[in-house]
Amino acid sequence: MWIIEPGSKFLPEKGRYTLYVSRACPSSHSILMVRALKGLQEVVSVVFVRPHPEDHIQRRWVISHEIPDDSLASLKSHEDDFHSIREIYEKEHDNTSNSIPLLYDNHHECIVNNDAADITNMLNSSFADLCENPSLDLLCQNDAATKAKMNEVHDWLYPLLQLAPSNTPPYYYDLSPRTLQHAFDRATCILQKQRYLTSHTLITEADLKLFVALIRYEEVYSKYLVQRPPQQLLLQNPALMDYCRDIYQLPGVANTVHMGEIRAHFLGTADSCNSNSSATLAMLQVPHRRHLLV
Repeated sequence: MWIIEPGSKFLPEKGRYTLYVSRACPSSHSILMVRALKGLQEVVSVVFVRPHPEDHIQRRWVISHEIPDDSLASLKSHEDDFHSIREIYEKEHDNTSNSIPLLYDNHHECIVNNDAADITNMLNSSFADLCENPSLDLLCQNDAATKAKMNEVHDWLYPLLQLAPSNTPPYYYDLSPRTLQHAFDRATCILQKQRYLTSHTLITEADLKLFVALIRYEEVYSKYLVQRPPQQLLLQNPALMDYCRDIYQLPGVANTVHMGEIRAHFLGTADSCNSNSSATLAMLQVPHRRHLLV
């Protein structure tokens, strides 16, 4: 279903909708970044979920009951009614699904949508009268030329985005080093000359997806590559590292990054789940000068 589609029962209202997401999940992370950049923190509430350490088959994602730092306490959701994502689906007579991200309507007490692309689209365009940054169009819906550039970027960026697994480890990526190297080289070449992937000034969904992939590549993805491309450490690539700093330091984005949860999910190190310290995170906080690119 879709918010404000013709005949829809779902209307854009403050406090009506809740996102069920994991900060470890790449798709969820991108959606959290859309929410932050659009300025929807006080409009759409968030409930964080984590993989169950033992019963991951039947109840893979469990509700963490953590209160996000950037949401109003008054935003109502039904996180106390559920203990797992599986229970939300079972309430709607779906006994097999466990997937996130999930957009939930607190008014009708039902699932609106569980497709990441659809949710991104709704957050980008359906709350124009309620968000802080209505002019920001991360999907380039009103700019055909930039939309075409973004789609072109997605084509060659795909090998990097493909690294995100749908299952918890052990998981190994048998990708061609040449294919992956090409994606790194294209991104580096572009970002040495301009601030974002499609232009000097306009951030798009492609940038969010690349950021999400790059910070995970350094911490977790590279550890599961059967054949690792040579000389591809994020911390040793000035253009990509400064690019990630630029994205990370945009308003609201830092709150979406939790390296402890990323490591805990992909590497199985549950003891690090509550720790958000890492070399990558420390380097992301270093000042940059990418705003001076013209």
